[in-house]
Amino acid sequence: MTRPLIAGGDCYDVVAIGAGPANLSLAALANTLPELRLLVLESQPTPGWHRGLLPAGAKLQVSPLKDLVSVVDPTNRFSFLNFLALHGRLYRSFIAHRSAVSRHEFIQYYAWVARSLPSVRFGAKVTDVSHDGQSFVVTSANGQRHRSNHVVCGVGASPHVPACALPHLSETLLHSSRYSELVRDLEGRSVVVVGGGQSSAEIVSDILCGEVGWPSQLTWLTSRSGFKPLDDSAFTNELFNPRHTEFFSRLDEAVREDLLRSDLLASDGISEELLQQIYERLYFQDYLTDRPIPYELLTSTRLVDIAPRGDGYRATVSSRLNRTRREIDSDVVVLATGYRHCVPGFLQGLLDQDQRSAAPPIAEDYSLRLDTVKPGRIFVQNAARTTHGLADSNLAVVPWRSAVILNSILEREHFATARGDIAQDLTP
Repeated sequence: MTRPLIAGGDCYDVVAIGAGPANLSLAALANTLPELRLLVLESQPTPGWHRGLLPAGAKLQVSPLKDLVSVVDPTNRFSFLNFLALHGRLYRSFIAHRSAVSRHEFIQYYAWVARSLPSVRFGAKVTDVSHDGQSFVVTSANGQRHRSNHVVCGVGASPHVPACALPHLSETLLHSSRYSELVRDLEGRSVVVVGGGQSSAEIVSDILCGEVGWPSQLTWLTSRSGFKPLDDSAFTNELFNPRHTEFFSRLDEAVREDLLRSDLLASDGISEELLQQIYERLYFQDYLTDRPIPYELLTSTRLVDIAPRGDGYRATVSSRLNRTRREIDSDVVVLATGYRHCVPGFLQGLLDQDQRSAAPPIAEDYSLRLDTVKPGRIFVQNAARTTHGLADSNLAVVPWRSAVILNSILEREHFATARGDIAQDLTP
């Protein structure tokens, strides 16, 4: 491991940008490495995770054992189990979490880790990363500069908004990432929810339980042929085994693209428990209440256009089955249309023109292949789905990926990332 090349000043072995789960895991694991000088910079003033999408009852889709450290370093003091024990709720948690852990509680856990790590600084928005031929120079909005041998980018993906909706975004036409922040009162208002994944289902469930008032009309549409369940079966879950990630990263690009399409519901479906909950709430609306909410569930239906109309919006949708179009008027539109990865603006200066338009290739150790930046490397967290598979955006792989990055920086296998078996034959 190379030390900073310029003596004095604010010098580190690693500067990590973003304090979401990925870089919190990196910092929690690195906390056991006194020889590694690490700094984590987060633009937000306080800890948070999916701040804008946290409806009541939202649950994790993975085991709480897949926390920030346990699958790599189970004795690490920043495990979720230790969080429960230190806060005196261990036994009650065993009883309460028979099916899944609340996302609210995992946010508490992440905040506890963030506040406990001296390497994490909040309110430090990174505006530029450059390289002076000797080390990286990371500049924050307040003008502070940090030198580092390596940079780990963990800022996450950006909300994806259909082009037709971009000019009209507002407090009533919004991406699902801002739902909890902006949607306060739906009483007597018509609502359209666009999307067929977990986020859209959590929002629909929240609306159907009356948490934000009873709407006059609810329309839920998805381009998929139905509201598809998450494939959470045993063999499918091996997609999130590190051995499968290693296997996937060594395949040809065309094969990887095909596997990502065919395995999509392993990560982008709706939990069966939530689907059942929504169905039960619809049953209640149909038969067990004197004031039912009119609702419409549209599958195989795409949003093709949307425009303001009076105080609301007129959405144009198209059926994938017969290509007929229709218009839907609504007061509020929530776009649960997912997220997209792009190269952050602060890295643009390190890339050539081709790499700015198309993300640079990512090596097996999660470093960007940049011939123009030497010495040192830039590593990416949660941005390698096309090269490392569906597991890259799943919490299950977070500690292992952080350990791979740390091993690469240390230039030795401090963390045993190569251990662990898998049931299925991964011979290409």
